[in-house]
Amino acid sequence: MFVGIIIMIIGVILLGIMVAYYVLYSLSLYNMAKKYDIPTPGLAWVPYASYWTLGSIADKIMLRGGKKTRSALILVIGHGVYFAVSLVLSFAASFLMAPIMMVGSETSIIILTVSIYFVLWAMAIALYVFAYIAYYRIYKDYTDSAPGWLVLSIFVPFAIPFIFFSMAKKQSRSEQFVSYSAPQDDNSFYNQ
Repeated sequence: MFVGIIIMIIGVILLGIMVAYYVLYSLSLYNMAKKYDIPTPGLAWVPYASYWTLGSIADKIMLRGGKKTRSALILVIGHGVYFAVSLVLSFAASFLMAPIMMVGSETSIIILTVSIYFVLWAMAIALYVFAYIAYYRIYKDYTDSAPGWLVLSIFVPFAIPFIFFSMAKKQSRSEQFVSYSAPQDDNSFYNQ
């Protein structure tokens, strides 16, 4: 009984940490989206749609630099495909396991399980690569230390909201470019 209570306490603590991280990350992404004038910054609070917000910020930075990218689209479609494939593979595995178990081939079960995990892990790694490319583009818009921030984000993901909070207070490089290159008043010629 004592072990059950300890496990429950650890579970509640872990749940609290996850909720705190979610709130911090969503709030920091929301602030960054507002700073970059993303049309729907509130999507940062929606679990699946937050990838759209992250990719939109990276796309906006690249667009200000003269390059058109599709990070938002890649991240959203990629996560949708990952979710669909994981569901299909889960159902396929559950339907295929029973006949394989009846035949008694343990090697076939191992091969099927390893194949499913390999496909899901490969897709997850690809999605993380695209997400971290978006993070890198955002970091690069603020500092030359972007590779260091990226490494920190990979190994300590809890640092991402704090990095975003610190960057939201500064002017980005692309903002400087836009503010100096864009005319302040379209009708200034006629107002003279």
